[in-house]
Amino acid sequence: MCFGALLATSAKDERNDSRHGNGLGNRFDGDLDIIPQDVQMNVTTGILDASAVSGEYFRMSESQLREDIWAFVCATKDHWKALTGGSLVAILLSVAASMGFNVPPIIAGIVAFCLVVVLACFLSWRDQLHEARGALERLRPKLTTECAPTVDGCVKEALWSTGLAHFFRVAVSTDCVESVNGCKGELIAIKKGSAIKWGGDKATLPFAPAERDDATSRTIHDKITEYLDVLAFDPFGNLMVATKERTWPHWPPLKQIFKETGKYVLVVKISGQSVPTVEVDLTFNWTGDYSSSSLSKITESI
Repeated sequence: MCFGALLATSAKDERNDSRHGNGLGNRFDGDLDIIPQDVQMNVTTGILDASAVSGEYFRMSESQLREDIWAFVCATKDHWKALTGGSLVAILLSVAASMGFNVPPIIAGIVAFCLVVVLACFLSWRDQLHEARGALERLRPKLTTECAPTVDGCVKEALWSTGLAHFFRVAVSTDCVESVNGCKGELIAIKKGSAIKWGGDKATLPFAPAERDDATSRTIHDKITEYLDVLAFDPFGNLMVATKERTWPHWPPLKQIFKETGKYVLVVKISGQSVPTVEVDLTFNWTGDYSSSSLSKITESI
């Protein structure tokens, strides 16, 4: 009983408020008055700022959209001309007529137009797809490298006139069917910890055997591994960078660069004609004696 009376009184008050212009809208305005003025100002400013940002975003989007639409039209216009100027549409309509379909001219025109649009769009998309695949293929490294004491050919002896020399080498091969011409290697930096022992220059490294004329411009064929000389130890145990002339015309001298034992990082770049250059980081563990030293490729952990 009390609950029913309360509802009746509430409904009566609402009617009276409506008659005197004091509806729920005015009550809501009154409730807002209890919010501090600075809070209201902050909320209003935030809404205005958001609106401005949204407007700028849509203006930028419209500009980009216009450019994209124009690029799309330019890409499809040649296919459009070829399709509308050719006999494809006529052939399709003739086939439909031969099958007993009595197609009204207006319907035939609409169908032909839609077919031309769809085919032009598809052919344009296919062109872009082939272009993208070609670009990715050109960017894909074609030269692969290995270097470790356990990799066949990376540690090799050679007989010099003065005795037996020892070489540390990088195995280089190609992962494509086509041969890669003009391959060469260059040592560009020697580091120890955070210190750069030598850099800002390059020392050309030969493919073995260094005596061949193409040692610094080797063609690497499919399934054929070539070996790039990096370091060498002469028959007397002296450490050398294995340049073609077996000389080091740079400063500082090698004895100063490798005067301390420990781990060094050698940065080597291997390039070829029309293929991306490969950069290889090698760890040279120098013990002071070639028999216990090693050269290995640094592989990034995933």
